[in-house]
Amino acid sequence: VEDDEAFRATLAEQLRQLEVRVHEVTSAEAAIGALAGGLEVHCMVSDVRLGQGASGIELARTVQARWPELPVLLMSGEMPELTTGPLRQGPVRETGLAQPPFLQKPFALAQLLAWLRSLPVSSV
Repeated sequence: VEDDEAFRATLAEQLRQLEVRVHEVTSAEAAIGALAGGLEVHCMVSDVRLGQGASGIELARTVQARWPELPVLLMSGEMPELTTGPLRQGPVRETGLAQPPFLQKPFALAQLLAWLRSLPVSSV
């Protein structure tokens, strides 16, 4: 889930070259709609800042609440200390949601692959 077209296209192409099946969306709302519509995915990677609409943090909270088995990774060009919500506060007591993993942009593709490989076999 990435609103920056150039970054989204580059990352998607790199993942496809590694034989990872990729579904691209530009907003949290589009991602939730795709999941609610039955799109089968094994994990989700989202930018924190998604332009207008819900943020990646709000998306992660929604996904954790509705699809708790779906791993979510957040990424951002901003330092995590500047973001709000679970990235800053750790586990969110009032909702019981855990802090999603985070990658700082720019990141090496190997870092994303390490996260993908860390997922349970049933997720990949």
